[in-house]
Amino acid sequence: MKSSDLKGFQLSSEDVFPCIDDVALTKAQCLFSGACYVKIPSLLACQPKKNNHVKKLLLQEARILEKLKGYQHPNLVAYHGYIERNKQLRGLCLEMCFETLYERLRRLGTQFDIDNCLKGIQRGLEFIHCLGYAHNDINPANIMFRKDSTPVIIDFDSCTLIGQELGEKGGTMMFSDENATHSSADNDWYSFRLLRNFIDDQMK
Repeated sequence: MKSSDLKGFQLSSEDVFPCIDDVALTKAQCLFSGACYVKIPSLLACQPKKNNHVKKLLLQEARILEKLKGYQHPNLVAYHGYIERNKQLRGLCLEMCFETLYERLRRLGTQFDIDNCLKGIQRGLEFIHCLGYAHNDINPANIMFRKDSTPVIIDFDSCTLIGQELGEKGGTMMFSDENATHSSADNDWYSFRLLRNFIDDQMK
């Protein structure tokens, strides 16, 4: 982005946070409990002339998490509802996980249980696919662990129905198929193989 593109660029809450008047979502009941992580939009993702990009992603993720909420799959992050202020969706209330994949690899080194990790991710992906969706952004930053060592898939703002166009938000560089244009299970398994190779390399 050129510096000239930022001239006069301003943001209001309407640019970042979607209205929830007509959206059937669950309101979070666990505010300030210390047991939740509240995901809020990144202002770094805002771009001139594309201000609604961020709020579209936030609303898309909220809707996906709402669909997954009733199933409570052990390998998908638990969603507790949305945070509301001034009739706007300000954040997503998620379970507080123990550590990221990066942190776990650094802490355990060669003692890392790769089979437990990969099998958990595989089960989570298979479940998402059975519902007709694909995650589309499997990478080390989107895998976390609970204290009981259960691997958990997070970050569902790229998740959408299989067959739909990916749009501006897709996979992560070095962990996704750069030629992918539509949501598909193949995207996830492609990233899964790259993730497995990454873990293998880290454990050498």
